[in-house]
Amino acid sequence: MTIYFYDMFDDPRTMPKNLQNETTKTGSVRGEIDMIRPVIDVEGNAFAQNYAYIPDFNRYYYIDNVRILRTGICTLTLRVDVLQSFYAEIINAPMIAERSENVFNTFIADPERKFYQYTLNQYIDIGNVGIPNTPILVTVG
Repeated sequence: MTIYFYDMFDDPRTMPKNLQNETTKTGSVRGEIDMIRPVIDVEGNAFAQNYAYIPDFNRYYYIDNVRILRTGICTLTLRVDVLQSFYAEIINAPMIAERSENVFNTFIADPERKFYQYTLNQYIDIGNVGIPNTPILVTVG
């Protein structure tokens, strides 16, 4: 299988990733493979790149470990990058954002959002009620 390798220095939470210095190598698997954390043998000894794309799996991967198996063969332990692998689906997904930097949905409860509170105090003389000279506090909200 063909594997594309890249240098990637972005934060793992970044979408899309800035991929640099693409190189292509041939890889192979032995027996069963886990698509989330595959272990793949790749031709070549020197290995400095930290990110990969496998078209057969249609996924992007972080390179977690490189072991030299023998001269000319390295074994790579990969870990799927879900955000980059499903970037198009995530960006195009219809959703309601609970929190935004500058656009708010007043129908969604958000304890972090600051509301302006205005009070209007109005004093009205209603005369004497009950025992003379007893104050009565009426609050309307």
